[in-house]
Amino acid sequence: MGCGPSKGCPEPGLEHTNLHDLECEFTSGRRAFAKEDYQKAAHFWDAVLRSTPVTKREEGIVALAHGTLGYLFYNGLGVEKDTRRALELYEKGVKLGDTESRTHLADAYLDQNNSFYDEVTAYAWYASVDRYKHESLPEYEEIEKKIIARANETAKTLKSRLKPDQLKRAERLLNEMK
Repeated sequence: MGCGPSKGCPEPGLEHTNLHDLECEFTSGRRAFAKEDYQKAAHFWDAVLRSTPVTKREEGIVALAHGTLGYLFYNGLGVEKDTRRALELYEKGVKLGDTESRTHLADAYLDQNNSFYDEVTAYAWYASVDRYKHESLPEYEEIEKKIIARANETAKTLKSRLKPDQLKRAERLLNEMK
């Protein structure tokens, strides 16, 4: 932030990259998030979304940034709360292969404060996490396993509450998802 493009990334292990490299920006956002500096995290993740990925790894980072920035918008952390913007980011993250965006969408449908609350759709999104998971970046594999485990557990709980006709509708939704 504010340094010229010739500066190296200050993040440990990323010194070989440029300060404005999207991996440096994403990691800086994660660090800011961990310190609860959500405004700074939003700034970094927004910069990632404005980047053009060149490698498969960079595409994965951009996918992750959609879900993480969406989370900030959904919860109004460091940015003005904007559920619609969050859902757009989650949906784009899903299209790009971000597993966490799927769980964020499921969580949104399970949030009774939303006008679109729907346990059937929430179940379909949770169930889709395991079905449509993508290859994650190596350093996020453990996080991804936890996301998948939570999604599977929540799907199991929801499934036990749904009636047969609701399960049929959920399966149709699940089969339409990619």
